[in-house]
Amino acid sequence: MIFHPCYDGFECAKLKLPLDYFNGTYPGESISLALTKLPAKVPVNDPRYGGPLLLNPGGPGGPGALINLMEGRLLQTIVDSAVDPESESQSEGFTNTEKYFDIIGFDPRGIGWTEPGVYCMPDEPSYWSWKLREQTEGILGSSDAALGRLWSMTHAYGAACKQIMDDEDGPNIKQYMTTASVARDMLEIVERHAEYVSSQIAEIDTEWPGDKQSWLIDQQLEAPKLQYWGFSYGTCTQP
Repeated sequence: MIFHPCYDGFECAKLKLPLDYFNGTYPGESISLALTKLPAKVPVNDPRYGGPLLLNPGGPGGPGALINLMEGRLLQTIVDSAVDPESESQSEGFTNTEKYFDIIGFDPRGIGWTEPGVYCMPDEPSYWSWKLREQTEGILGSSDAALGRLWSMTHAYGAACKQIMDDEDGPNIKQYMTTASVARDMLEIVERHAEYVSSQIAEIDTEWPGDKQSWLIDQQLEAPKLQYWGFSYGTCTQP
């Protein structure tokens, strides 16, 4: 995993992960998970660095990478220490209680910028025509007939998804978009990110003694923490 600057102060990456973690189907296939990161307000070799906080907006089907671009700075303000990091002198020890976090949003399997993407309509015009028809019905309680019509449309949409899945050859991402797979993806994000941060620490030109630098690297690799903020359905995917 390597992050690159993107979108005015954010960093972006793609993480290659197995299509199937569990039963060995299509062992050569993989997905490319889209990530956006709002870096912490302190460098990774600062003892106040709190590591990554993962976001999942739920849905299911919410694009977490995009949500981070829209709301990441607000969420970082909530989870970070209220103390301005620039007002605190660099700690000589490792007991500083002020913490500042990376905010990482990811597009779950099949969603948004993650590849391969899922689709249930033959083309974009068909999809937008369907969405327009759905929206004209309004919310479930907008009329006496709305519930029945929206129920029928939902079943028809599901049938279209299944038909497209059955018509395709080879692996289909819809079969691997389970809650368990997304939870495992989150663990992989945290572990790979810890390796990435450790490599950054090792490359930083610092005046700290070597033993302190080694301590920071060991802390990242020894037991990386899954720090997670899920919304709605996203609360169901924490391992």
